[in-house]
Amino acid sequence: MPRRRRTNRHRTALVRAVATGAVLVAALAACDSGDASHSDPALLTGKTYVSTDETDAIIPGGGPLVLSFGTENRISANAGCNGHGGTIEFDGDTLTAGPLMGTMMACPPPRDTVDKWVADLFAEPLTWSLEGRTLTLSRGKLEVTLDQRVDRAVAGTNWRVKSLISDKGVTTSRTLESLAPTIAIGADGTLHGFTGCNQITGEATVSGSGGQRIGGQRRRCDADRRVRAGRNHPQGVLGRCRRHRAGRPRRH
Repeated sequence: MPRRRRTNRHRTALVRAVATGAVLVAALAACDSGDASHSDPALLTGKTYVSTDETDAIIPGGGPLVLSFGTENRISANAGCNGHGGTIEFDGDTLTAGPLMGTMMACPPPRDTVDKWVADLFAEPLTWSLEGRTLTLSRGKLEVTLDQRVDRAVAGTNWRVKSLISDKGVTTSRTLESLAPTIAIGADGTLHGFTGCNQITGEATVSGSGGQRIGGQRRRCDADRRVRAGRNHPQGVLGRCRRHRAGRPRRH
C-alpha cells in the first residue's frame, strides 16, 4: 500500500509539472505572436516595392505603383505619371505621410488621373504590414499590395519602353502607351527591339548613358501604327541613340 501512495504522489507531481510547463509555453507563444505582428520600419529603408497585378488593376492606366523608402523616413512614389516625394511617420502598424511634392508633367489619358490616385492614397493614415518581400498598405476596403523589386541586369532582359528621357525632362505620350515598344540587349552587345511597327537592330554598350548607332526597318505601317518622324516617337528617339527608361520587364 505505501508504494501505491508514492506512485500516486509522483503522478500528481508529474501532472502538475506538465500543466505548469504547458501554461509557460502558451504564454511564451502569445508573447512571440504579439511581437511578430509589428513590423520594423527600418526593414523598408533602402528598398523599392512595385505593385502586384491585382493592385495594378485599380490604378488609372494600369500602374505600376513604385514606392522607394529612403533614409530619414523619406518616401518617393510614382504610379505612371509624375514622381512624388516627401516624409512619412510610423506609429506601430500605422503609416502617415506628410505633404508630397511632385513634378508637373502632363500625361495622356488614362494616366492623367493617376497623380490624384496617389495623392488620395496617402491623404490619410494607412495600416501597413511587411511579410517577407510583400508590403501591404490598407485603409478600410482599400488594399494595395507591393512586392520588393529585384534589380534586373540591363543586358539579357526584355524591356518595355514607358517614357523617354531628354535634356528637357521625362516625357510620355499616347503613342508610347498604344504601341508599347520593346528593346533588349544581348550579353554579346547585340541590340534588337520593336517600335510597334518596325524592328530595330544594332549594337549597344552598357556603360552610363552612352550607346551606339541603331538601325531599323522603314516599312510602311497601317494608320494606327504609322511611323512618325516626331521626336517623341520611339523609333526616332532610339535611332538617335537617346537614353530611354524602361518601366518594367516585358511579360511573356
